[in-house]
Amino acid sequence: MTARMRVLFVLAAFMLAGCTLLLPAVTTRIEHEPRAFDSKDAVSPVAIALVLSGGSARGFAHIGVIRVLEQAGIRPDLVVGTSAGSIVGALYASGMSVGELESAANQAGDSLLSDYSVTLAPLGLLRGDRIREFINGAVQNKLIEQFPIRFAAVAADLRTGELVAFNRGDAGQAVRASSAIPGVFEPARIGSRLYADGGLVSPLPVATARAIGARKVIAVDVVFPPAGNPITSPLAVMFQTFLIQTYRLKELERPLADVVITPVMRTDGQLGFADRAELMAAGEDAARAALPRIRAALSAMVTR
Repeated sequence: MTARMRVLFVLAAFMLAGCTLLLPAVTTRIEHEPRAFDSKDAVSPVAIALVLSGGSARGFAHIGVIRVLEQAGIRPDLVVGTSAGSIVGALYASGMSVGELESAANQAGDSLLSDYSVTLAPLGLLRGDRIREFINGAVQNKLIEQFPIRFAAVAADLRTGELVAFNRGDAGQAVRASSAIPGVFEPARIGSRLYADGGLVSPLPVATARAIGARKVIAVDVVFPPAGNPITSPLAVMFQTFLIQTYRLKELERPLADVVITPVMRTDGQLGFADRAELMAAGEDAARAALPRIRAALSAMVTR
């Protein structure tokens, strides 16, 4: 399958994905494979949460943001990620340095999209097993609860539309669920349930971080903006519809964050793995510009 065909399949999957415009309730259910927790379970508060949005290859910008935060001595107590944000978030929360994150990013490539499904009645073009294997290999098979930084990956229950935050158990499977783009990757099967990409319910999961107990939230928004995209075909119209829905949905959660970092990235074409250096640099630039706001927010927390 050519790179162009892979892009078209991804676009088609995005177009077929429905997306509700309701803000996820702060009573986010937190789930440990395969047992479910709900809002009645006690959760201990955390001081600072780093929330990483979905955004496909634009997620490489998250690494640049983390580099600047680390240089400034700002280290979160909790990381919550959706889709691409769950991939970077899991690696970071597992204890990886920024240099190790960059090395992992350089190792990632089209091989993650070459896991073709061979089932007789596939629910997606790709199985998604490569993503789980990549994450578990990178984190040395640590369970999420063994990470030095608390972590949660947001996914959508495909049958109910419910937002689920995985914060215990198999890290690779949690990320695989959070990144299962409908129509492209088969849904992740955990227990008796099917899970799909967290971007369907929460592209920027700030409400989940608050539900887990975060006092201060630094969010990184790399969701693709709909403005300026050429609309020249039925395919483009459907893709644009998805972009509008996702953009509107994440806008509902932005106000819940104390600081939102929005890297400036070009939108004139499909960004991919080859653009990782450019995307990381965009994340660094945006994070540096946001440092005064971040320090002010954290200072307010200390003085209370």
